Amino acid sequence: MRAFVMLANMLEVITLGLIVTITAVSVRVWQIWPSVADASRSPMLSDKLTLLWLLIIMFLIYFLFSVYMRFYALYRFPVKIRPYNRQDQQTLLKSFVSFVKFELVLLLFSIILNNVWQVVIGNSIWLDVYSFVIILVLIIITAIVYLRFAKGRE
Repeated sequence: MRAFVMLANMLEVITLGLIVTITAVSVRVWQIWPSVADASRSPMLSDKLTLLWLLIIMFLIYFLFSVYMRFYALYRFPVKIRPYNRQDQQTLLKSFVSFVKFELVLLLFSIILNNVWQVVIGNSIWLDVYSFVIILVLIIITAIVYLRFAKGRE
């Protein structure tokens, strides 16, 4: 469990780093970004408005999950909470939320990065095809690991 919590703390920093990095890259390529999507170049290439919405959604995910992590009264636990396991369960759930937040931000990061790559280089990279499936599998694995730890600390 301690490794799970430590990894979650590291992912908090990495998540913020991903947001700062993709925001800086998006600002940097904003001038050459097409104002209107050009379907003849690539069907996955988005326009400036779509890029802006993806960035806003990424910020909202980070902000809302961070706020949610601060209010333990909102938590719903998969096990019965008793005085002796309350702290462990809160720590585990907070770590789980950190993992899911990282994975969702990583998904949006990969979508935006793929679009930036298409604008700058002109061709698509593999992230647009596989990122959704990879992140979905990671979220499922994270949920299974969390439930296993939570049941073990019941």
